[in-house]
Order: sequence, then structure tokens, then C-alpha cells
Amino acid sequence: EKMIFAKSIPRATSAIMTDLGLAIVPNDKDDDNNDETPTRFFRDVFLHNQDVRLHAVMDNGTRRQPDKRPMVFVHGFPELWIAWWDQLQYFAAQGHPVLALTMRGYGLSDKPEGVEHYHMDFLVGDMRAAVQFLAHDCQVTTTTTATLQLAPLLLAHDWGAIVGWIYAKKQSQTTAQQEIAGYTAFSVPPLETLKTNMSLNQAWASLYMFFFNMPWLPERVFLANHAWFVGQFMADTRSGVVPLWKLQAYRANCLQPR
Repeated sequence: EKMIFAKSIPRATSAIMTDLGLAIVPNDKDDDNNDETPTRFFRDVFLHNQDVRLHAVMDNGTRRQPDKRPMVFVHGFPELWIAWWDQLQYFAAQGHPVLALTMRGYGLSDKPEGVEHYHMDFLVGDMRAAVQFLAHDCQVTTTTTATLQLAPLLLAHDWGAIVGWIYAKKQSQTTAQQEIAGYTAFSVPPLETLKTNMSLNQAWASLYMFFFNMPWLPERVFLANHAWFVGQFMADTRSGVVPLWKLQAYRANCLQPR
């Protein structure tokens, strides 16, 4: 039940998958006996928000520089922490402490039964737990202005970005002990901005939200034919190409037992 990747992933994506679910690296130059493979600089960690255990991948600390800001990354739907794999490699190589969270219900994180366990308050709590985990790992305190500059930068995408806006708004209500130094959201504006600028085109683009709330049908569509639909819509990008190993990982994730 720990495995998050399909067994059919091509061997060309060649790093070893561990029991904890460390990603397969899409680098044909890597081999299993090479100590310089990118996975060498990262490790799986588990953190908790109350009784829910959350998986994340974090740099191993060997390349950190004291003047580099910590960075916390949160994925969207139906992704995993591997959505940020390129960014993790880049910023860790620059000396930044980095952590990519796997949200509850995904990957190796707990999947509590019942929709009530996915209330926004719990999701915000998960995000806060990730920020605090990395900050503590870096021995960062946020009690004075002098140390505030080392507080983590939060970056989130899609559904993670919606949670991030709510978390960031709560943090902005305090001035002396902010847990994050800033927030960058990708593809999702603040909810107030979205409502104010709602257009017919945006309303049409948001109809999928109603589909997700229908009984039983979304699950049937997403899981049919080994989650074929998940791979199709994740591959439908206007620019760039999502690597096959990621598409297969997202499909395999949807097929996990609860």
C-alpha cells in the first residue's frame, strides 16, 4: 500500500524507488550505482497534524546555505509532491532548504475516511504543519524581526494554492509572529479576486467543480481503465510536456487503496 508508482514505469527513469516513496528521477544519465544521482540530496519525511500523518520530501541538508530562505511547496489536484521535482532540485542546488508536501488523501499521506476530515481548517492545518516542520528543521524562529527574514516562503499550485491563500490570509492577520515570509500562488488568484472578476468564460471553466461534487460518477470516470482519464487531462497542456513517469505516478496514485 506504500507504493505510489505503477510497476509499468519505464526503466529509463532510473533512480531507485524506496519504501517511503522517494520519486523515480527522469534522468537517463543516472544509474543505481551513481552517488551523484539527484535523489541522493533528498529524503522522505513524515510530519503530523493532530492524528493525521503527512508525507513530504525534503532536501537532506548537505547543500544548505545560511543566507538562503527555506521554501515550502504544495501541489494541486490530482498531483503529488513530484509536481515540484524540478523546482526542488533547482533551489536545493542553490542552497535553499526545500520541502514539498503530499496533501492528505494523496500518495503516502494518510487518507482519513469521511469528507469531514477534508474541511478547509484541516487542510490549512496541514500546510501550517509543513511550514513549521521545515522552519524547525532549519532552526528558524519567528519571534523577532531579526529572524523573520529566514521564515519559509510558501509556494502552491491549483487546489494547494486555494488552501494557501486562506493560510496566508490568516497569517497576515498577525504582525509580530508571521510563520511565512511570503506566499506565491500559481494559477489561482485570491478567492475575493476570483469572485469579483467572475465572467461567463470563467464560470464555464469552473463547471468541473460541480462534477466533482456529484455522487459516485466522478470516481467511476477517474478510476476507469486504470485511471486513463487522469493521465489524459494531466497531459493536456498548452505548452511543455508532462513526463510519462509523472503521468503514470498520478494514475497509480488515484488507484491506491484507501
